[in-house]
Amino acid sequence: MKFNIREAPKKLALYWRRAPQGRYMPFKEIAAVSFGGMGVKFITNTVATMILPTGNVLIGNTIGIPPMPLYVIYLLSVLSNIPLTTLRARIVDYSHNSKGKYRPFVMYTAIPTAILAIGFVYFPYDRFALAGKCAAVLAFNIGFQFF
Repeated sequence: MKFNIREAPKKLALYWRRAPQGRYMPFKEIAAVSFGGMGVKFITNTVATMILPTGNVLIGNTIGIPPMPLYVIYLLSVLSNIPLTTLRARIVDYSHNSKGKYRPFVMYTAIPTAILAIGFVYFPYDRFALAGKCAAVLAFNIGFQFF
């Protein structure tokens, strides 16, 4: 199928629900995968800036946690990830349903991840002392690691 700009709207409408001859996917599926992939990448990249490395500028400068407490909560989050990895693996391994093994886990964890990201940004850190800020960042980070 050659691409012609003048015939593109006609072919798009014609092959929206069924695949063109010699192809396997209709344009509707291609658009769904493309937009879904952009959404997943957006959430993944946004949350990746919020996950806790020791030199995270967002957490260190914006929230106001000094490097030493930041390193301590980083260590705590790494240690908490050990049992969370086991729990996540158990959930995925024992999910027997018609939607597949990984698909339900991937689909249903996107919503809590987005909610956690919004909560992380709008949490009132300025109302808490250093210990409260550290506890909140640790709790959000554990949530990010699980989902």
